[in-house]
Amino acid sequence: MRFCISVCGECMICSRSIVSGAFRSVMSQKYASNLLNEYPKIKNWISILLKEREILVKELNKLVCVEKIYPSDANFLLVKTKNANYTYQFLVERGIIVRNRNNVSLCDNCIRITVGTKAENQMLIETLKMLK
Repeated sequence: MRFCISVCGECMICSRSIVSGAFRSVMSQKYASNLLNEYPKIKNWISILLKEREILVKELNKLVCVEKIYPSDANFLLVKTKNANYTYQFLVERGIIVRNRNNVSLCDNCIRITVGTKAENQMLIETLKMLK
């Protein structure tokens, strides 16, 4: 079961399950209803995410290992590095999980970085600064 929420301006749109076009269980319906009641909290989360994404892009652009950051409206960034395989391994060995997209068509030397909390993003940046 998938549940999707789209937020634009002051409205929130709730889409139903893509499995059959309708919710499968009462629990799913209650979850969706409760989520819709949390709109102010969700709006705040989105605001924080957007701010953190902006800061992360700014900091990543300062790094020697970063060649390009592709535009994103999502909670992740596609980042072209000098060597995606090396960068990926370097981060994973230090407990930072990113997605290596080097083998994906048109994503040569790219990693996908999920926008995290302020502390997580700072740890990522500090770790990437150590990359030789």
